[in-house]
Amino acid sequence: RRTVYIPQGKWVGFYDKRVVEGPTWVSVEEPISRIPIFVRNGTVIEMVDGNPHNVESALSIEKKKVTFGS
Repeated sequence: RRTVYIPQGKWVGFYDKRVVEGPTWVSVEEPISRIPIFVRNGTVIEMVDGNPHNVESALSIEKKKVTFGS
């Protein structure tokens, strides 16, 4: 279990999609191999499936846009 500071605003957990209103401290349960990530509400991130090994393969993989929160 780790404690993470959340700045002012509404944030969404990258992995569990839980919504947190900052500023506050939250306790998160993530394995030590995974960094706790919170994304500002409404952020759109372009993601790829799989694990590209170089720039060429990353550019050729189909991308999807993921919106966090509302």
